[in-house]
Amino acid sequence: MFPSSKIKTALVLYSGGRDSSATALEMARLGYMVKLFTCQWGLSELVGPRGDSAPDIRHAELMGAFPKYIDPDRAIMVIHILCEN
Repeated sequence: MFPSSKIKTALVLYSGGRDSSATALEMARLGYMVKLFTCQWGLSELVGPRGDSAPDIRHAELMGAFPKYIDPDRAIMVIHILCEN
């Protein structure tokens, strides 16, 4: 986690797409400590042949560009919806 409570923190709803990645990048550029939060609605992320997903790949890219400002642990919440007749 981040070292000081005096530092501004931003929680970014993160899909790994261009918009959420650009938001995370801009917040890091402005000096915010960025925590990426992904919400999955029942289905797991699509993964490629190397076992990584688009959000995993973009998260690694963001950490490489802003290692002091991007939290290395991405929060993932999975929501399962049960439908009964």
